[in-house]
Amino acid sequence: MTDSLLRSPSPNTRLLPRARIATQRRLGLGVLSLSMLGLSVCQSHAADDRLEVRRDAREPAFAQVIYQYYQNHPYKALTTLLGDRELAFNASGTVNVLLGDLYARYGLPREADAALSRASSRDVTAGNRNMPWLRYGKLLYQTGQDSIALNFLRKPPAMLTPLQESERVIMVANILIRQSRVDEAIESLQDYRTPSPFYRQLARYNLALALLQPPTDTLKTTESQTRLIKESERREKIASQILSELLQGKVQTLKPIIVNQDTSSSKKSGWFGSRNNGTTTLLEQRVDAIGSQLSASAVTQDVEDDSITDTDRNNLRDKIALSLAYLALTQKNPDLARQSLRQVRLDSPYSNQALLTSAHVYYQLGDFAKCYNFATELSGRNPTDPLVQEGWLLGARALEEQRKPEAAERYRQAINLFKAQTSQLDQLNRELEEMDFNRIFPVDSLDPVLLGLPSIPASPYAGWWAQLLDQHDVLAVVQQIQQTQVLRTNLTNYGTRLNRLENRTDLNRDDRLALHETQDLYDKVRMDFDKAAGQDRVALIARIRVPLKKRQEQLDRYLLEALLGLQRVEQSKER
Repeated sequence: MTDSLLRSPSPNTRLLPRARIATQRRLGLGVLSLSMLGLSVCQSHAADDRLEVRRDAREPAFAQVIYQYYQNHPYKALTTLLGDRELAFNASGTVNVLLGDLYARYGLPREADAALSRASSRDVTAGNRNMPWLRYGKLLYQTGQDSIALNFLRKPPAMLTPLQESERVIMVANILIRQSRVDEAIESLQDYRTPSPFYRQLARYNLALALLQPPTDTLKTTESQTRLIKESERREKIASQILSELLQGKVQTLKPIIVNQDTSSSKKSGWFGSRNNGTTTLLEQRVDAIGSQLSASAVTQDVEDDSITDTDRNNLRDKIALSLAYLALTQKNPDLARQSLRQVRLDSPYSNQALLTSAHVYYQLGDFAKCYNFATELSGRNPTDPLVQEGWLLGARALEEQRKPEAAERYRQAINLFKAQTSQLDQLNRELEEMDFNRIFPVDSLDPVLLGLPSIPASPYAGWWAQLLDQHDVLAVVQQIQQTQVLRTNLTNYGTRLNRLENRTDLNRDDRLALHETQDLYDKVRMDFDKAAGQDRVALIARIRVPLKKRQEQLDRYLLEALLGLQRVEQSKER
């Protein structure tokens, strides 16, 4: 079985995968430059728009920002806000919160932090403050700034909604797991309560994965090693029980998995923090601070989140089933593995893994006929998928084990498939340098935030592009190319407006000077974006070639194994 089959799905949160966070800091600074340019153009254009009656510009500007923000037009809201200096420099707490939220969407953590800090001392309602606060925490979490994110998420504002609190705790636990602070993650999740059924299951699933991580060992002695082995076995049993119950739709109350023995000093570990004056924990302070949020009624009455779809629920269930199957295989329990794999949907994103794992289970059990059936079902799918390619090889082995004459033909078919895929991979590699990525991944939006995921291009390489875009670093650069493309389009529009102004004959000396300064800024921003586009292209080609090289090495191994299998089958015929 390949390593990919033995890997359990990683800890999960309902946040966008890090692969989708292509809002790099350079791009964000480009947005700011473009906003400054728009401001300059508007000022130069003021000669056309002189009003007879002047009034406080903050009133209509603030209304415009609020309207654009709640209409989900963040790009317009940000550029409007930055384009009105009086509003930006004399912003209320609410405007600073919105500004911090917009900065977070554009991947500008320092600017977001500064705006939210300015808002912290103002009178801002919880409804306006909490979502931007959580979005900023997500930005830190998704960009891998774990230490900063952990410190930030440990200090939530009062009155987070139960669903917001659920997301926060899941992020904190995942960060602790990423930092190999497994015991602290387990401690934070073992008695976690939430009124969201989905987050209850997600938290319990992440707890099971945390239990499968090696416990922390600081002593490194023989005695401690023996103790750790026993503790690992205990935790593995609990994880298996949790996953089995989740598949049955149950989230049972657990006995404490980790019991903190230090109840009197300030050395209490765990993400909830240390003791306060030896009597009140930070968790207790948290409960006091938010009152009804963690009251008994709040956690016993289910709260549904409209943003959680049936697809989210089904995918989580499929991952639970796969994780239990992997665990059952390591425990030499093929019957449980088979039962778990039956729970994975055929149209699931994880069905290829389930089919291949099922084929391996039956192969290990010696039921080669059923192994062949699962491998055959898998072999009819996209041939660029490495799981499908391994299915071809495993199907041929199953026929060989049954001493069937079709085994040789199956090996030949696998060999032809591997050679064809190798040829296509080589062709894609050669064409990379000449590809127009703006044409391959076009965008039709003027807002660089609301681009969504790029579509798989309709080409002979569609299968390969699907795999490449599943790589978070490749996807990030593709989205960055798209965003730069949108910003350059906006920049071109500004340039058109500048050209119209230059042709005017009624501009006074001050307007001409402002126009000259704006033109200089325009030229600088255009050069920055041209340079960025070239850098993005080089970065994308480099990132694509890394997974392509690994896939070529994998294809070479499959081809070698198929050739050796064919040789064995033909030699057995000669005897």
